[in-house]
Amino acid sequence: IWVTLSLIQFVFAIITRGSIRLAYDRLRGDNGKGSNKRTKVVIVGAGSAGALVVREIRHALAKQYQPVCFVDDDPGKQYCSISGVPVLGVLEDLPRLIEQYKIDEIIIAIPSHEQQIIQRVAKINLNSSIKLKVIPGIDSLIDGTVDVKRFRDVEVEDLLGREPIKLDLAEIAAYLKGKRVLVTGAGGSIGSELCRQIASFDPELLILLGRGENSIYEIGLEMQELFPH
Repeated sequence: IWVTLSLIQFVFAIITRGSIRLAYDRLRGDNGKGSNKRTKVVIVGAGSAGALVVREIRHALAKQYQPVCFVDDDPGKQYCSISGVPVLGVLEDLPRLIEQYKIDEIIIAIPSHEQQIIQRVAKINLNSSIKLKVIPGIDSLIDGTVDVKRFRDVEVEDLLGREPIKLDLAEIAAYLKGKRVLVTGAGGSIGSELCRQIASFDPELLILLGRGENSIYEIGLEMQELFPH
């Protein structure tokens, strides 16, 4: 009897230890590790476009992307499930959800109000490391397809709410080539970008003027590295 009980205890201990080990391994796998970690995504818009986004991600990018949840301002959709992905709040809940679920990327899936939603998201104080993408236009909903290759990053024009201005780069290059150019406010975000663009047009001399010593120093170093001549 003693031998039988000891054997039973031994087998039970092995099973228990194995179960704990298996649960631990699964937990580590769920949390992601190393290069296998998937990009966690929250989708803005729990309508037909959002459902297409989830379907396309699972079809083409299941190993790279993980749809975590939706946000939608429609009260009737709160705490519903769309293609197995829950709706966990409204647009203003994004900061909380990003922090809670360690979100890496936001995909806006409301083509009919895309620009308005983009501007609203921009006004919410989101972490700058969070990527923001939008799906293709309304034509994708008509034919029932959303191609992840056509997801695009949010551009400055989306935030400004106006069409981009098309520049004649050849004419600008001809005008600036060999000229001496002074950029005021060169340490700021707009001024520094002007410096980068102007330097690419091969001026004879580019003078940087600004009020911030550190910012001017940094853009000056960048210019020397990018355009050593």
